[in-house]
Amino acid sequence: MRQSAQHGFLFHSLSQNPQCGGYHQDRILFNSKAPNQGPVFYSVRSNDDLYIINIGAAHGITEKAEFTVYQDPDWPPKTSPLGVIVALKTTAFSTNLDVPSGDSQFALARPAFALQTRAGTNEDLRLHVAMDERLTCIFEALAREMQCSGPDHRSILLVSKDQACWILRSRMITSFSIS
Repeated sequence: MRQSAQHGFLFHSLSQNPQCGGYHQDRILFNSKAPNQGPVFYSVRSNDDLYIINIGAAHGITEKAEFTVYQDPDWPPKTSPLGVIVALKTTAFSTNLDVPSGDSQFALARPAFALQTRAGTNEDLRLHVAMDERLTCIFEALAREMQCSGPDHRSILLVSKDQACWILRSRMITSFSIS
């Protein structure tokens, strides 16, 4: 593999067993194309008086994140923005948004496209650790991590299972770092 040009390397070029067979055996493993560096648009739809985007905390969206809404995902935009919306409530995979106070609602005849224009507030890491004496090492590591502070450091909150973003219940977790 080191002697070959990686941009055109095929599965069946590998001298290994097992090999990829079937429909994708002629697929290129690596190409020399760089990933798209353009802005990312998210589909937004309206529901009653709110707007909904199917991305959430798992994608790094937090409350007060700001999005500009366009009718089409063209970059650079060919039309004026429809408006601005701000994240009110995030779940793991969706976000409810509304227009900033003082601004007027705008209608969406069909799904539109939102471009994030401002980051939201830093959110605490809501964590639940099962009460189990075998997990003492996790509680000790959390206590050390919770003593750290700084502008780029997220706070850790130990919460009940129904309020948690992450649930730890295995002693297989031996080390971790919050970044």
